[in-house]
Amino acid sequence: MIKILITSLKKTEKLAKQFAAKSKINDIYFLRGELGSGKTTFARFFIHEVARLNKKKIKEPITSPTYNLINNYNCGNNINICHADLYRMKTIKEIEKIGFFEEIENKIVLIEWPEKIKKILKKKIDILFIKKNK
Repeated sequence: MIKILITSLKKTEKLAKQFAAKSKINDIYFLRGELGSGKTTFARFFIHEVARLNKKKIKEPITSPTYNLINNYNCGNNINICHADLYRMKTIKEIEKIGFFEEIENKIVLIEWPEKIKKILKKKIDILFIKKNK
């Protein structure tokens, strides 16, 4: 697991761009941390960078998928990113019911609140965001 201490927006952006530059289809990122620790901000920078590297601009706002559960982004060159938020999911059955496992096939996947599926998805990059105390 990679632990990231969030000290600035610039650092979050830099890290997201570094991960984005090395990512490939079927990479799965677990974005863990308390509310407000930077998970969605990291995802936003990451998605924009993957698109930029593929000469594409994401026009729609990149927001937390808290209510939609899953947001998909076409980043050009047949690279799609699935950004999921599993906070409201209580069981694996609920996660299966929304078509999550089919939805993540052949994509780069960013998952906020992945605790329910950590034993199912073995091959992943696990990032823990830690808010700096004020």
